Amino acid sequence: MKVNLNNNRIFLAIAITVFSVLNFTGCQDEIFNEIRDEIELEDSSIKGHINSIVRFSEGGESGTEYIVTQNGNIYYRLSSASTKIDWTRDTKVTAQATKVAADQDNLYALFTHWNEDVNEGEWVRSSTDIMTKSSIDDDWSLIQTISGNVIVSLFCTNSANVNERKAYVRIASGTYAGVYELNGSSAWIQKTTGTANAATTPTASTNSCAWLVDHTYFFNSLAATSNATSGAAATKIYYASGDDVYWSTDGSFNETNKMDAGSDTIYSMSFTSDYLCLGTDSGYQAMPINASKEPTGSATDSFSNSSSTLSSYYELWAVLAVHPTAAMADNIIFAAMDYSGSSSSTSAVFDNIGLWSYYPTRKWNRE
Repeated sequence: MKVNLNNNRIFLAIAITVFSVLNFTGCQDEIFNEIRDEIELEDSSIKGHINSIVRFSEGGESGTEYIVTQNGNIYYRLSSASTKIDWTRDTKVTAQATKVAADQDNLYALFTHWNEDVNEGEWVRSSTDIMTKSSIDDDWSLIQTISGNVIVSLFCTNSANVNERKAYVRIASGTYAGVYELNGSSAWIQKTTGTANAATTPTASTNSCAWLVDHTYFFNSLAATSNATSGAAATKIYYASGDDVYWSTDGSFNETNKMDAGSDTIYSMSFTSDYLCLGTDSGYQAMPINASKEPTGSATDSFSNSSSTLSSYYELWAVLAVHPTAAMADNIIFAAMDYSGSSSSTSAVFDNIGLWSYYPTRKWNRE
């Protein structure tokens, strides 16, 4: 029998086409869901590297509360604003602002100065000014200048409760090596250092802290927070080491009160009534907590449109949920997004670097 090769080719082409159509039909809902999840990105109002987003109350407990961040400049906005508003740039900044922090009464910042090393072809830190002010419109006052290429780490409890806010600075080497509690003046208080992590005594590697029952607890990792609210003291504190989240009601930490977030390294965290918001080296993650405010399972990246915006291509060095009494979906959340390496190697987009935000009426977008 003579085989008609042309007919066979036609039948094969038809079969492939039908299979392709059926296969597309089977996955089109997933594709369209991804499309619906996308939004038109707005222009960023605060671009560049950000590693701190803090609460500052001008006038103490009964004063006006601001959210403050930095990207070389310093920006602030009213904490009480329930919708997206313009940020105000602090025109009193006199050098590159590389970190901000706050205690009960004062705002602090690191102003970093750089010199070019011609031989090495790079810029090297020449000095760091530790600065303070007590009013958002004030000029900045100098606490101390740390000369040379010395690592200076500024951090604070960043509690939602004004009375539980403390700020500290750690100086890695030189004349002023040590950890100091800041108090708005040059009469800072040097802390005794120890070697134990997650303790009321800082170490030579301390990078974060949280307040619980009349004590500051210090942590060597970057991420720590509490469940304090504006009207209630903290009853739990949390800190992250790698992708593990620890919690405590009395300042003692153990393997029992530990949960693997299932994420990558956690750089920052913030509390809401039903989730811990996590900034990681692979984007935004949210870890569920129960009525006792204890983590109950691994983190997820599926909140709002975070998986397609604050995705694993990016690092989130700071995250802040403004209202700890509200659920995550009902909150205002700010996140500082960055990436390492080249955009071509990570699929990250340079224009996305900077401050992002989520509002209950607006998905994640550039702030």
